Amino acid sequence: MIKYNKLVREKYLRLLRKVEKTYYKILDNDLYLQILNIKLKEELNEYLESGEVKELADLIEVVYIILKAKGINLKELNKVRLSKRKEKSGFENIKLEK
Repeated sequence: MIKYNKLVREKYLRLLRKVEKTYYKILDNDLYLQILNIKLKEELNEYLESGEVKELADLIEVVYIILKAKGINLKELNKVRLSKRKEKSGFENIKLEK
């Protein structure tokens, strides 16, 4: 039996349970957020290595799940994002050299 010991998508778990005996646990919110942060780093690294849109989509999916776990909706996130943009501006095509 393969040992996974990682966060998986619900659909993958359902498929896996059909072909082999599967052990899993539902995580408490603190541990869930810790593991989501690990997953966020993993997805960021995959995107940085490949540059593919599908990896960026996975990264954003993890961000959405983190927001949900923290009880923050997209409207609230966008409000904070726009406020920071108004105060500090955005990250445009400018690199400070010196």
